Amino acid sequence: MAAGNDRITALITAARQFSWQAAKAGQNPPHSVTEWQQIENLWIEAIERLKEISSKDVAGYTDAQKLLAIYEANLGQVKVRRQSEADAVEALETAQREIERLLASIPTDADDMERNQVLSQLQSIVNQLEKVQNGTTAYLKAQDLLLSANNKLKQLQVK
Repeated sequence: MAAGNDRITALITAARQFSWQAAKAGQNPPHSVTEWQQIENLWIEAIERLKEISSKDVAGYTDAQKLLAIYEANLGQVKVRRQSEADAVEALETAQREIERLLASIPTDADDMERNQVLSQLQSIVNQLEKVQNGTTAYLKAQDLLLSANNKLKQLQVK
């Protein structure tokens, strides 16, 4: 029985170490997708240790289940943050490509038809940039581009 308790104690201690590293790594976001993936992997390691404790291990099973519930919730939050970061980076990159295409397509002597096309493209860029969520690495750059795009949109709509 003592060997079983030592095993359970070792598993819980290991899980807590992985969870501590995950929590520490998750501080001070925003983080890149790669960093969120590393944090996710630490939570998974912590969870795997706790899953080794079965219901037959009476001494530590309840404690393990309590920690497991917390760690699973934390893992879920990290997955959401990683996906938000990935979505933000993708939206910013799409907007930047649209800006490059728009700048390359504007003739020096634009008529009303081309002006309407530019307005439409600018609105598309604004829509992309608005998808970038606060708390991501792409947010500040997206906000700068959004401000510029909105200003240009207003400027063109006045004419």
